[in-house]
Amino acid sequence: MSEADGSETGTEVHRAEREHTDQAPQDARRLHVRAKFTTKGAVVVIVLIVAVSSGVFAAMVVMKQTAPYVPDSALIQRCETLTASLLVVGNGSSGDLFYSCGSKEAFSNTAGTDVVATPAFTLPYKITDLFIYPSQFSLASSCANTTGAVSLSTGTSVSVGPGAWNYCADYDNNGPGGLDTFTITWSQ
Repeated sequence: MSEADGSETGTEVHRAEREHTDQAPQDARRLHVRAKFTTKGAVVVIVLIVAVSSGVFAAMVVMKQTAPYVPDSALIQRCETLTASLLVVGNGSSGDLFYSCGSKEAFSNTAGTDVVATPAFTLPYKITDLFIYPSQFSLASSCANTTGAVSLSTGTSVSVGPGAWNYCADYDNNGPGGLDTFTITWSQ
């Protein structure tokens, strides 16, 4: 190799190194630009997702509806504690009284057709029998004579027609203390 050849070769090597080092900052800038683009792209994608989600959410709020409660029974009680038609019963008296929810019926059959149901209760001493009757009728001379009255026996199924119902009880207050409380439950 001649010296001239060596210098030419040296110059070529130097030029190649310079081109390589000139190329390196450009490559670094490209990577940096790509990194910025990727970060910016991710931000744009996130903003789009939030915007779309907000639009869908707003549509759901506009369409919000609530379905009504649907009971598992057609018999609906109107109150937890019944009200007696008499406030006081005299010692030695007898007669009948009705139980309702004050100004409302004791319970209703909302089915629109007869429902077979079974009452369970224990009548206290002095109450001799228990009936249900349609609340649109007034009590007659006795519970049994009231229009539409149905006699109840604990554990025995009865057919309850559609509409509003109250209870009627015959009593014989043959001692002090009045009429005791009792509970009625129904099953279907």
